[in-house]
Amino acid sequence: MQNSSMKEESLLNPGKVSCITRRFVFKDTKVATLKAKIASAMEQGQRPPSSVDAVTALLFRSAMTASSSISGSSRPTVLHHATNLRARMNPPLPEHAIGNLIRPSSTFFKGNETELHDLVAKIRNGLAEFNHEKANMLKGNEGSDLIVKSLMESGELLSKMTNMTSTSLCKLTPLYEMDFGWGKPTWVTTPLYIANVILLLRTNRDDGIEAWITLEEKLMALVERDEEVLAFASLNPSAFPTYSRM
Repeated sequence: MQNSSMKEESLLNPGKVSCITRRFVFKDTKVATLKAKIASAMEQGQRPPSSVDAVTALLFRSAMTASSSISGSSRPTVLHHATNLRARMNPPLPEHAIGNLIRPSSTFFKGNETELHDLVAKIRNGLAEFNHEKANMLKGNEGSDLIVKSLMESGELLSKMTNMTSTSLCKLTPLYEMDFGWGKPTWVTTPLYIANVILLLRTNRDDGIEAWITLEEKLMALVERDEEVLAFASLNPSAFPTYSRM
């Protein structure tokens, strides 16, 4: 699946382009090292990055660096992070409330922002702003108006800035505990249909994070050779344990 190619509307360059999906696996031990590296550069008193913060920032920076390398210039970028609204409403919605209860929090970056600790801080600030100013407004009469306004703003951003989307399913639901009558799943993933997306899930052995990223082929060619990414992640290792023959 990690080699899948497709013609898709790119969020980086409008029009049909060839996109490709790759799977990177970050073992928890490597994630811990990455988090420690980022935390060491933060100001005293700042909360250390979460695993999702660290992996998202690393892959986001790699994609933006690849884009700058190919275009020869840095372009302002917006990262849309899909957020679960259930716990962010006041009062919180039930954990198992049914529906597509997510909205993106958007964070803007200048083209020259490349330090991981700065990226983590800005992503957090964008999420905090969303929590404080927008999440609870989605309830009541103002909710539908806010959704329409945000969709219009997103459409304008697509034409003016580089856009990427990230989402994490690491804590959304116990995916490997679901049983619809055929037993619990051996491996859970989800297809990616648009370009410039980073999707994070826990591994099937719960020993790390699977990152599925979809980019234009020419960008992915650089990301999958990014030495810093490969220092913390393996490119498409087997999802299943190997067994020796007797």
